[in-house]
Amino acid sequence: MIDDYMNLENYDYFQQEEIRKGLEKNIDVSVYAKPELPYNIMHQLRKALEYGNDLTPYIPYGVGVLHELRKAAKSGISLVRYIEEGYDSDQLLAIRHALEKKVNITPYLNISYHGACIHQIAIGLEHRIDVTPYAKPDYTWRKMKEIRLGIEQRLDISNYANPLYSYWQMHEIRLGLVEGLDVSYYRSLMYTAKEMNKRRLWLMNHQKNHLASDDMSVICADDYEISISQDGMQAYFNWHGNRPLMNSAELEYLLRKNGIIYGIDYNALTSIARTYQTINNDTPKDQNTLIAHGTLPVDGHDGYYVFQFQTKKCYIPEFHEDGSINFDHFTWFETVTKGQILALYHPPTKALDGKTVTGQTVPAIKGKEEPILTGSGFELLPDQKTYIASRNGHVRLHKYEMTVSDLVTLDQVTPSDEPLSFQSDVHIKGNVTGPVTICTTGDLLIDGFVNDAEIHCGANLILKSGINAFAVPNTSTVNKRVISKFFEYVNLHADGNISFGSSLNSSLSSYGEIISYGKKGGIIGGSCYAEKGFCVSNIGNAVGAKTTLLLGTNEDIRLEKMILEKEISKIKASISQLTTAYEEACKKHPEQLAKHNDLLLKVKDAVYIKNQELEAAHIKEEHIQKREKRACTSKIIVEHQIYDNVDVQYMSRKITAVPSKKTAILINNNRLIMEKIT
Repeated sequence: MIDDYMNLENYDYFQQEEIRKGLEKNIDVSVYAKPELPYNIMHQLRKALEYGNDLTPYIPYGVGVLHELRKAAKSGISLVRYIEEGYDSDQLLAIRHALEKKVNITPYLNISYHGACIHQIAIGLEHRIDVTPYAKPDYTWRKMKEIRLGIEQRLDISNYANPLYSYWQMHEIRLGLVEGLDVSYYRSLMYTAKEMNKRRLWLMNHQKNHLASDDMSVICADDYEISISQDGMQAYFNWHGNRPLMNSAELEYLLRKNGIIYGIDYNALTSIARTYQTINNDTPKDQNTLIAHGTLPVDGHDGYYVFQFQTKKCYIPEFHEDGSINFDHFTWFETVTKGQILALYHPPTKALDGKTVTGQTVPAIKGKEEPILTGSGFELLPDQKTYIASRNGHVRLHKYEMTVSDLVTLDQVTPSDEPLSFQSDVHIKGNVTGPVTICTTGDLLIDGFVNDAEIHCGANLILKSGINAFAVPNTSTVNKRVISKFFEYVNLHADGNISFGSSLNSSLSSYGEIISYGKKGGIIGGSCYAEKGFCVSNIGNAVGAKTTLLLGTNEDIRLEKMILEKEISKIKASISQLTTAYEEACKKHPEQLAKHNDLLLKVKDAVYIKNQELEAAHIKEEHIQKREKRACTSKIIVEHQIYDNVDVQYMSRKITAVPSKKTAILINNNRLIMEKIT
């Protein structure tokens, strides 16, 4: 059947690839196996058909729209309404992301918005802020972002929410507000963003002591001196004349004449006048008397949150010298109920400006606002200060992100033919007795002993009592880290660190580190791989159990790299084809280009989307390169004993470790070497 579509005169290589893949999936390829369809259109149609969706009616809208329509259908979302209203692929991407997060973006949409603008509005709605101040066609997405950040940081955005500002000017004003600066000093439209930046930095350096000088200011006359302190907060009077002093009213006039207009101490003036009314040899001379004092500024206190749950939880148990683990102070889940207050925000206290004796204002430092809390599973009440849980579950806080996640609690798990599947975090208080398969998208905490269980965990796995799979070692996968009392005959892969007391005849694989605790703990038998290296107590045992440790890049990294290289090659080929087609069409039909022909614009959009895909692929490529570099510098630290019959492998190189104590095994010039730890 495939031969019907392999005529090179009708299909190019990439089209043939799409047809072949469709046939392998038992898809009716006649839906899209048409020579006039570019391969990237075929690709979208094929992927959609795999999920039972026929997108052929939307072929005229172009590859970008097909891509978003396919992704939306896979998530159970319909974009048909927005396609018919004329939204392009970039806009549809932002709309799809919003709808997938259950954000009601529709009331705020405008066909004139770029996709990035819609994205900024969606973020604001997701963060529960009022987006109306910036959801306006007057603002570019960068300006929208500055206003959104200002609202989230509880700033007075009226200082810069003006379409006439450039986004960079908005940025400088927002940074000043964050620091509690008086931005009126530089927020005028007459200043460029660069000038604003200079003025903002100057204010930051001078807002506390901009009136201070290196020396005390002294006003000298024939009969008196007036001294003003460095900070302008005190003024002193010294009479050294040989004639009687004027009265207090005349003395006040003298002070005001010399600029002392605030905080005058009238009692001091009366006392000075009385003392110097009659001059004789017994009258003291050259005495500085405090005659005016200013008001110091009172800085505002920063805003702060009071959380109604324990924010500093213990996520690491206590490991004892014998390798046992104490979970007494270990806290993983803290449950809350719907309607429960989670956090209260206390805004900054008001700052009070000061004033010098010369009447100059000394600005106080305003208290800084704390950003609003983002996340899910809670509501922010209209007072913009009170956060309450919107569902039952367990609460977590990371910086300014708070989440209340669903939590399923089970007493125990018994053998089951059907997999136990959860879209939540799971806490099993008792034992897990298999055979059983447990799948969860969140964290999994098991208090009891685990026997013969296959576990697939979307986040962290914590096994307080350890796991045994003696009969048939099951393969378990964890997307984050694993903490377990022990492993026995277990096959386990984790993206994060694996920490335990002891491991017996197990196959452990980690993209992080493998760590064991306690003098009697360690790795006995089995084969273990750690991309970032090992820090273990012991390797092997006294009877010479065969134990293998692997360092460096593994087959998974190499395979991921090959797939990505192929993907990048395809994307580049697609960009080249689309760009060539666009340029040729522009040459042949310049009049259509001048009229902003829809088809040409869609081709241009397709090029833009492919370039975004290429950028994302290059980011993945850089990540893989970092992993490769990290893996090639990994090492094994053995804090106590390496026993006999222990092999260490790095790529194709292998050494049999010499029994020794306190040893490090390092990679040096692509060779494995052993060094003593001092």
